[in-house]
Amino acid sequence: MSRAPISRSSIISRLNAILQYKLFHKLRIDKVNYDVIKEFLLWKNEQAQKKSRILSGKTLHGNLITISSFIKWCVEKKYRKEKLEKLTTKLLEKKLRQQRTQFTRKEWQYLLSVSRDRIKKARGKRVSFDRRLLHEYMIFMVGTGLRVNEASNMQWEDAQMIDKHNLNPNLKNTFVDSFFGRLERYYTINNVFGKKRRANKNIGGVIVILLWKKY
Repeated sequence: MSRAPISRSSIISRLNAILQYKLFHKLRIDKVNYDVIKEFLLWKNEQAQKKSRILSGKTLHGNLITISSFIKWCVEKKYRKEKLEKLTTKLLEKKLRQQRTQFTRKEWQYLLSVSRDRIKKARGKRVSFDRRLLHEYMIFMVGTGLRVNEASNMQWEDAQMIDKHNLNPNLKNTFVDSFFGRLERYYTINNVFGKKRRANKNIGGVIVILLWKKY
């Protein structure tokens, strides 16, 4: 309950997934050890194979962090005596602990081209507007490196608009006087709040994320 609402939601979701392993329902908490959790990981992998899926290291790492945190809480409440130290180090290979999926530059360029094509093929002004807004949203997220929850927490007062005209007068005639032209004319300095509710300075692209939330 001491966690931020977004963190609590994520933890609850992970716990619900973990508790699908029925053996956990039959064990006393003080009987959970490394071997039990290793069997849980094998079970997770078997379930994924049945669905023709490959479990990512990030998913397994998240499960182990959640279990470790729960075990630690149980020790604090005196429901068991010992913590399970270094779960991820002992039970996950190094390549799985460090695994993180990401776009290559080529994949990102392809995604942008598909998005531009969707805008051209949009039927009606409203659909075209929505698709252009989504396109700018993607660029904002990649340009700033924000996490989804950080972007979702942003408010108008968190962003300072910087007019490129004021920095370089030679750009005066560069931007079209339209909705998206004005978006390109500005960039932002953002106060970003993450899971720990601490503000971090972030220089980003257009302010479209806030427009997206508004609409």
